[in-house]
Formats: sequence, C-alpha cells, structure tokens
Amino acid sequence: MGLIKLALTASALYYAGVHGYVIYHLRTAAFRTVRPRLGSHLTQAEKNEIIKWREPLVQAVLNLYQGKPSSGRLNFYAKSATFTDPFARLVGKREITTAFCLLPKASERSETLGYTVEHAEDWLAISVVQKYRLRYIRLSFELPSVIHLTLRREKWGLESITEHNEFWYGKTFVDQSNMKTLRVGLMAEKIRRFHGWLVTRYEVDPPRL
Repeated sequence: MGLIKLALTASALYYAGVHGYVIYHLRTAAFRTVRPRLGSHLTQAEKNEIIKWREPLVQAVLNLYQGKPSSGRLNFYAKSATFTDPFARLVGKREITTAFCLLPKASERSETLGYTVEHAEDWLAISVVQKYRLRYIRLSFELPSVIHLTLRREKWGLESITEHNEFWYGKTFVDQSNMKTLRVGLMAEKIRRFHGWLVTRYEVDPPRL
C-alpha cells in the first residue's frame, strides 16, 4: 500500500507540474505570428470574393464561442475534424459538437468583445477577445486568442474545417517540439487528449437551427 500511495502521489504531482508548466508557458512564451498568404496571383476582386464567401463560416465559429451552438453552425466541421487548445484536444465532429453544446452550461455568458480575420488560401485565423462569465462561481474574465482554422474545399464547392486550433494569448501549445525535459511536452499532449476524451463522453445534440 505504501508503494501504491507513493506512486499515486508522484503521479498527481507530475500531473500538476505539467499543468503548472503550461500556465507558465502561456505567461512567458513568445506570441505566435500569423502570416496570411492569400495568393498573390489573385486579383483584389477575387480576394474580396473569397473573404465574402467565408463570412458565414467565420460568423458560425464566433456564434459557437458565444454559446450559441446549432446543427447548422457545426456543419462547417468535417467529420474527422480536430480541435485543440492548451488544455484539451477533441477528435471528430461528435466530440467538437458535444464540447460546444456544453459551453453554455459552463458559461453563463460569453461575449465577443472584438475580432479581426486574416485569410490564406487553405486557412484563416481569427484574432478574438472573448469575455466569459462562469456559472455558479460568478467569475468573469477576458481571454484573447488566435483561432486558426485549416480549411478543405469539398466536392460540392464549400469549405469545411479540418483543424481548429485555439492559441490562448497567441501562444503556441506545449508539445514535444518545444519541451522535451522530463517528457513534459509529450505528457502535455496526452493530457490534452485525455481531457478532451473525458469531457465529451456523453453525446449532446445541438439545436437544429
């Protein structure tokens, strides 16, 4: 029993230590720069058309962050899409759907204070400041982030989201590429996936809007 208790204590400390490092990274790491590359071969009129074409997708994502999930808004995500933020990784449209449907249950209010959008040929980035008011504990806070969406043109002409990465404060994720000491980067990746798996065990269907 003594060895088991010691192992559990060490595991808990390591788990807490990984989270502590992620928070430290968010406070001290360099900002992630986003360089749009909407093709130079396109005319300004063509660029404007692409931006206009993507506006419903941008508004759908912002509405999801505002705690307004719907089947129509979530239809922009590909079936195999992934979502990653510093503390969770979701795999597949079902998990992403469940997570966004749970957001209004955790957050009493979610308000977009401002945003800008940068476009590239196969991705776009939304720099946004979101204000959350959590339920039950009545805590309010603002969270600036860069939402990087990788897009894929489907056979029917529309674009779908294949990767949704949310970089809090514009900072990169802690992973194996930037933190190898004590395998913290690897463990951060595994913990993100565990959190995403755990939170989305029970499927929640969005309203059909």
